[in-house]
Amino acid sequence: MEFADWLLAQTHRDDAVGDLARDFAEPGPHDCLDAATVEDVRAELDYYDADPVVYRALDEAAAEWRLLNSTPSLADIKSLVLEIRADVKALL
Repeated sequence: MEFADWLLAQTHRDDAVGDLARDFAEPGPHDCLDAATVEDVRAELDYYDADPVVYRALDEAAAEWRLLNSTPSLADIKSLVLEIRADVKALL
């Protein structure tokens, strides 16, 4: 999923990412509707000389989006499987 699509889906949130998403989605002189990537949104924020709080919200949104769109390594998967096995054994 592209960053812009993911961000538009975050308008329901009651946090800084949700505020950014609502600003991003609202048509007007400061919207970012033509922006597709994190870098595009950052360029729009630069153009409008956005408040540092907005940049922090973008950084938070970008980190979350990247995490959701990353492919875990085999080592990460093996580690998670071992943790789950240990949790299941502890429950038995």
